[in-house]
Amino acid sequence: MVPLRDEIAALDPATGEARWSIAGQHVHAAPLLTGGVSVIRVRNHDSTLVVLDGDGMTRWEADVAGSVAPPVGRADGSVMLASERWVEAFDADGTPRWRTSVGGFDVPPDENRAFTTQPIDLDGQRVIVGADAYDWLGFLMLDPASRSASRWPADSRLTVAPQSPLALRRHPSPLALAVPFHATLRLIGPRRRRGIVLGDRDLDGNASTAAIRVRDRSAGTCGRRLHRKP
Repeated sequence: MVPLRDEIAALDPATGEARWSIAGQHVHAAPLLTGGVSVIRVRNHDSTLVVLDGDGMTRWEADVAGSVAPPVGRADGSVMLASERWVEAFDADGTPRWRTSVGGFDVPPDENRAFTTQPIDLDGQRVIVGADAYDWLGFLMLDPASRSASRWPADSRLTVAPQSPLALRRHPSPLALAVPFHATLRLIGPRRRRGIVLGDRDLDGNASTAAIRVRDRSAGTCGRRLHRKP
């Protein structure tokens, strides 16, 4: 699935030929775990989340406040999306499920606070997402069940870079998250609200990319390796 300036096209991976295309400006596209694709269509400065089936037919659509990253499909068929103003979730049929601003579930958006990264689904309920709150830059853990939004990880002494954590995935929950700090790459187990630090590595520069090796649970960035603490 390739979003282009004037259309979005589904390409055959074997030939590169377009299977189908839809006219219009689309800025983000992502496959859904239950089949199909979710896209962001932009028209006259308005943004729409559109969920398509495998043939490009519209299942449902919803007006949204833009997007900072591609939508996220979840195992139950729901879809999450982060704009600068909101992180919001929709049921598999497009019904709004919940939404929150950086300030919290019952707090209107603040122009000085914005979400910055794609959300990461932890366990079908809790979500981690990057945020710029003017007086701090880091991540929030969102818990729609308790309608809480709290800074994550709890160690506030470290400055966090506004990049998405990378998940060592074991469905439905990640085993660990590689979190890029400005001068540290930290491996954090997300099982508790505050996070369990499994290991970290000081870096010469900013952590721009990272990868996690599943077998030994080590993570590397720019060729370096992050070892789990004994």
